[in-house]
Amino acid sequence: MTNRYLSKILIALLCIGFIARFINLSWGAPYFFHPDERNIASAISGLQFPAQLNPHFFAYGSLPIYLAFFLGIFKNLLQIHPITDGKVSFEDAIIILRFISAILSTASIFLVYKIGEQIKDRQAGIIGAILSTTGVGMIQYAHFGTFEMWLTFFSTLLFYGALLSLSKPTTKSLLILSVSLAVLVSVKISSVIYIPLVFLVFLKRGYSFPKKITSVFLILFITTTIYILTNPFSILDYHSFANSISYESNVVLGKLHVFYTGEFLTANPVLFPFIRIYPFLLNPIILLIFLSSIGIVLTSLRKKFSFEIVYLFVFFLLTFLSQTLLFAQWTRYFIPTLPFIYLIAALGIDICIKRFSKNSRAALLLILTFTCSLFSVAFIKTTYLNEDTRVEAMRFAKNNLGPNSAILSEVYDLGITPFNPFFPNITLFNFYDIDNNSPESTPAIYKNLLARSDYLILPSQRLYKTRLLDPSHFPLGSTIYSEIKNSSVFERIYETPCDIWCKITYLNSPIFRFEQTVNIFDRPSVMIFKINHEK
Repeated sequence: MTNRYLSKILIALLCIGFIARFINLSWGAPYFFHPDERNIASAISGLQFPAQLNPHFFAYGSLPIYLAFFLGIFKNLLQIHPITDGKVSFEDAIIILRFISAILSTASIFLVYKIGEQIKDRQAGIIGAILSTTGVGMIQYAHFGTFEMWLTFFSTLLFYGALLSLSKPTTKSLLILSVSLAVLVSVKISSVIYIPLVFLVFLKRGYSFPKKITSVFLILFITTTIYILTNPFSILDYHSFANSISYESNVVLGKLHVFYTGEFLTANPVLFPFIRIYPFLLNPIILLIFLSSIGIVLTSLRKKFSFEIVYLFVFFLLTFLSQTLLFAQWTRYFIPTLPFIYLIAALGIDICIKRFSKNSRAALLLILTFTCSLFSVAFIKTTYLNEDTRVEAMRFAKNNLGPNSAILSEVYDLGITPFNPFFPNITLFNFYDIDNNSPESTPAIYKNLLARSDYLILPSQRLYKTRLLDPSHFPLGSTIYSEIKNSSVFERIYETPCDIWCKITYLNSPIFRFEQTVNIFDRPSVMIFKINHEK
């Protein structure tokens, strides 16, 4: 394929990627169900310029919080009737955060292309761009106002800066390295793990010893300076910062078990993402291509060694292992690995299709694009073009349940929120603690509440799944949810429908196939049961 033809393909991919990432960016409004988004947006809406700039939120760095805050201030000033109170509304904060994620996700397509071109050739770059454009994970997290796309884009940019430094050390490449590392650390302090890989660049010939020392010092200086400027309250409010870091570390390492980590009690550290996460984020076909490409690309190194390709594998392994060896393996932790997976898969595909004629290559790339697009279109249709599943369930309840019905539901789930205005008699029971000998959550209290309830609403599959699949850790919970599933006392009158697009997206099982956070935030399965007391 000619360079002009490839350039047209790249422009088309960027346009398609832009549309896929910005479609229905306001999903979930006005409820905004994603808990991480809500925490970040609450921190932003709690700021006021210049009187109050402490975000009181240290689970992540403050750089994205301040950027979203000042973008919100700027937006307020541009209105017909400017708002000058120095604050940003909760709703504006979420939309701005999502807008930034969508921009970074779209920019990642071009970055993957540039890296593929730098490592191999333009064809490899285009293949990587195709995978990135149609990647379900990249589309989904473009719609979340969280920091995963920050980490994904800037870790990829860091790798690109390293590639430029390896091929031809320049001020530009050094600046890309410095700024991208600084942003990563300012977004998530654990990104310091990349520092050794950055310094590895300077072991290559082409850097004199004085330049190596100067470059290392400059990178550390820029990283430290940007971190302090964008995270001042990690120092000024060090006690809160340290407590937050300690809490988050204990949760992800499994030292502190909280209600939302129950699924990982039986998870295999390395296999879990390949079984429960990547088949969704990548789609099963690209996952198989990626696993095959590992062997193909490594075998090609025997014929022609490439330090850049080895560096790509090292970068992927560091990003992957730093997450999969943790106790908590949420889907979001693996988003930053996606560009590196796309690149390895692209290199493998590029090596294989070069054995075919030009027409055959074009046909194979067309089949690849169609296959990946099928999964991304199915996901967009299921999640962003349909009505939110919690609102859909609320409409059913509003039309079929009496307004004074006594409803029992699960605590800690925002999915019940749409029901509240129409059903004043909703009781939330802490099913999570029933196996923890909690005096507030006992089988006796549950049975008493059940006897006084007309309906049971399960707003998501989070408890339903873990309790059914893990009776060894949750014996009481497993018994309760087995009864809900199988006993004639519970008549299932509603379950979120799953059409052909949904079945493609979740491989025919939206409840049990994947790690819970794949869909409990944006497309959970909601169930409503009528309680038949006479049975």
